[in-house]
Amino acid sequence: MAEATVRELINFGFSEDRAREAVANIGDVSDVQLAINWLLDHGEEDKGGAVEFKHCPHICELPLGTIVKKAALEFGNPCAKGCKGSENWVCLMCGVTHCGRYVNKHALHHWQETREADSRALTVGEAAAGVCRRGHFLAMGLMDLSVWCYECESYVDHEVLGPLVARMQRLKFGGADEEEPEPEVGSILDADPQSAHGFLGDPNWPLPRLASACNEEARPGYKTMKAHEYLDEPAVLKAKVKLLADLIARSRNCVAYTGAGIRTASGIKDYATKASSSSSSSSAKSPWLAEPSYAHHVLVALWKSGNLKHWVQQNHDGLPQKAGFPQKDINEIHGAWWDPSNPVVPMDGTLRSDLIQWMLEWESRVDLCLALGTSMVGMNADRMAVSPAKRAQRLHRDEALGTLIVALQQTQYDKISSLRIFARLDDVLNELASLLNLDVASAPVLSQRRQEAIIPYGRDGRKSTTAQLHLDLRVGSKLRVVDQPDWDQAKYGELCQVMEAPEELAKQGHVQLLFPGDGLKKSVTRFLGGWWIEAAIKGELDKIPEATQQSAMPPWLAAANALGAAGLETSREKDVSFEDASAPPPWLQAAVEQGLGERVEASGSVLFPHLSMGVRASRAFLQREKSDAHHAPETWGGLSDALQSAGEAISSAAQDVVGSVTDSAAKALLGDRAVDKFELPPPSIRQINIQVVTCVGVLLAVLGMGYAADVLFPVKKVLTRPSYTCLAMLLGSYAILIPGLVSNLFEFLLGVQMLGINVLLTEVDGEPGPIAESTFGLVHLLCKTGGYVGAILVVIYAMVIPSVKLIALIVAEIWRDSEDPRQVQKSKRFIQVVQFISKWACPDMFAYILLLLPVLN
Repeated sequence: MAEATVRELINFGFSEDRAREAVANIGDVSDVQLAINWLLDHGEEDKGGAVEFKHCPHICELPLGTIVKKAALEFGNPCAKGCKGSENWVCLMCGVTHCGRYVNKHALHHWQETREADSRALTVGEAAAGVCRRGHFLAMGLMDLSVWCYECESYVDHEVLGPLVARMQRLKFGGADEEEPEPEVGSILDADPQSAHGFLGDPNWPLPRLASACNEEARPGYKTMKAHEYLDEPAVLKAKVKLLADLIARSRNCVAYTGAGIRTASGIKDYATKASSSSSSSSAKSPWLAEPSYAHHVLVALWKSGNLKHWVQQNHDGLPQKAGFPQKDINEIHGAWWDPSNPVVPMDGTLRSDLIQWMLEWESRVDLCLALGTSMVGMNADRMAVSPAKRAQRLHRDEALGTLIVALQQTQYDKISSLRIFARLDDVLNELASLLNLDVASAPVLSQRRQEAIIPYGRDGRKSTTAQLHLDLRVGSKLRVVDQPDWDQAKYGELCQVMEAPEELAKQGHVQLLFPGDGLKKSVTRFLGGWWIEAAIKGELDKIPEATQQSAMPPWLAAANALGAAGLETSREKDVSFEDASAPPPWLQAAVEQGLGERVEASGSVLFPHLSMGVRASRAFLQREKSDAHHAPETWGGLSDALQSAGEAISSAAQDVVGSVTDSAAKALLGDRAVDKFELPPPSIRQINIQVVTCVGVLLAVLGMGYAADVLFPVKKVLTRPSYTCLAMLLGSYAILIPGLVSNLFEFLLGVQMLGINVLLTEVDGEPGPIAESTFGLVHLLCKTGGYVGAILVVIYAMVIPSVKLIALIVAEIWRDSEDPRQVQKSKRFIQVVQFISKWACPDMFAYILLLLPVLN
């Protein structure tokens, strides 16, 4: 093998010595391409040009402490798996050394294993927040100290990698590490007065003192400073806040520009805090349940007092809105957890163009920017603080008041700030609230989430003075996202489905949504904040993030259009649209009053459940419109109402019993997968044909195996002993039955549908939901639409009887060869029972199910 590879390399023009050297350094000596790659990487001619280095965008997404400390790096370690060779790579996430692709590819395997482990550990909340887990994707080659990113599939460079490469160069070629001495806590900030206090500050004020020391960069990879934290002297802090209050009182267009530092008191970690003894540390909480900090409430009070006009929020947490700040006045420029149309923007993603335009408008208007808790490391949004700061230096002070920066750490813009405060945000804003006599109220109580609402918006999500949109937020409803970024729409699609939200979030009015993406592996769960819905009802927003799909109509609206399609009304000009959704149209009211609706409701309880519900809704609407005298019931009417109430009570009880039984059976069979409520689109005809051919082929193969077993392993002929072929036929028949219980009857998606996808019916406030053509789904639908006899028959024919037969045959087979004559007799009895059942109970159970499916459809 090795000689053949050497000859191939010589034929390609490589020298024999270099060819043998390459073969000796690769793991698979028969892999010619691998040997060529090794030669090209070790000095042989590569006519493709120099290797290009890519600036890695994935490094910016890494949480704090993910990349290995440079002090932990070691040079010269062998592969952790014991492989020989010098072509080794050290993982920059854990510091472990593995062999490269020219040996046994353990470095590659290490990345693949860690990525898989990270994906399994990813929580739903993290996925919804846009968190990506990529495994240990960075490795440094010990031959030339270049860094490879497995995600980029390229050699990469990045500001964060510089210190690590420098450390390995010193270990490989010699030299001592150059570490900056760590300053002592209590030492004075080494800066000029303007950088420490701002150009409006008193240069005679004492400089801030070090509260927490940390020699690391606050935001590695950005234009940032050391992560040391400083505090102003108490007297200086009071003087600075007094000056701040004066600036706010003079401002006409004051804007807040906040970063991660404002939320640390809420239990959500920031990016820049590194010191273990940080002055702003707080216990971590679930980001979904985090509550606003005192700083959030003070900013809301500033807005209520008219002093704060706008808020540009770099965070995604929705804490300003939870504190009561209006959605219409906040720009969540980097994405939002509570706005499905504004997903969190990855480092290599693009901001929403409309939000950028909105930010640019306020950049030109702002005269005082409150930069609170942000390290301002060079993001595009930093223009909100930089522009007014520069205007204040060249214009009259009344035209531009500049930028206030409140942060514990130094920033690159301290020198151009009007006022620079080193203190905790809550301390600063507490003092400010006292000086301005602000009424700092607690967070408003959000109402329970709404099931549906009529809002003054069109189908495009834009505010309208003429149109009305029925926003259907019931579980199972499908919504369309408005103004979704192209990159997000390409990944997840624009359609989503309302899911059952966790109880704590539903109590606050929030709505949980599922975006299917390209199959369930790429699906994502997001939330629509309850404040969006309340603001939309009041018409406060120019546009909303969600619009109801046209197919999701109010029940009476579906009834109206279906009645027209059936020709049951005498005069109708057009289909009813969403804009007319405030009440049933006059022609439908007339049709119901004339009794035409009775015909539909009587015949459509199973065929058209939405239609019959619509008729009932229309009738209820008409009854509310009539006076009490007009619809006073007669004696027989009261009796009829009583009977109807009793019937509804019995029907409801029966539904609860049958529904709970079927749900329990489904959950017992499928476990957690039984509550999966997302309905996949139907597969293509080609997929169906492939699945059916595969299923039939498997059945034929099983029969063939049974026949072959009879030929190769003949058994003694016994009257009660079936042949292997008969056993194969029995197994094959039940192999068809089992998919019928949990899978679509016409599709046989054995590899997909039996995994729990598209199995159960989703119940929406008593209405039949989307149906999966499975036995469980059919029983559920029949129960919800009043077809109890059909549901009972399907359960008996498709579930109970086959189960009894299968159990009886298994027991009979166990007792067949027993030495106890009584068990042998029982075995024969069980077989007779199966034969007896087959005579009257199985004129094919599937024939009955298929008979009911047209009724369903």
